Amino acid sequence: MTSNSKTTVALIGGSTETAAIDAALHAMPDVAVDRRPNSLTRLNGTATQLASTADVILFCPDPAAGLDLEVLRELHRAPGRNAALVALTAPDMPIAEARRLLQAGVEDVLPWTASPADLREGLDRWKRPNLPALYEPPKRHG
Repeated sequence: MTSNSKTTVALIGGSTETAAIDAALHAMPDVAVDRRPNSLTRLNGTATQLASTADVILFCPDPAAGLDLEVLRELHRAPGRNAALVALTAPDMPIAEARRLLQAGVEDVLPWTASPADLREGLDRWKRPNLPALYEPPKRHG
């Protein structure tokens, strides 16, 4: 996570679709926004750098780039990754596509029509450090 008191959010892609999300983020005094017009796939190595410096990466999956699944898998495994990966999608995204994003490593899928209150609640949840599980299932033998 970043050392300053602001939450650093990288907002990637979908300028028209994410205009309300962008405006809501800029209205939050404790959030610093790094806006990038490209998709994760088109950012090349910059995506890995953002994953190590930002607290949260909000991105619009690029259907032309296979929903950015390959880049997501790489970022999810990146040793220096600190950022939570959150997909901003159309409100009517098929459940199968949302599952593919989750399986590739995103923490959450949020419609780009989400309210500022939903975005704030998400930011508070996504920037938290991972806590140890309170319950561990019994180990299976054999």
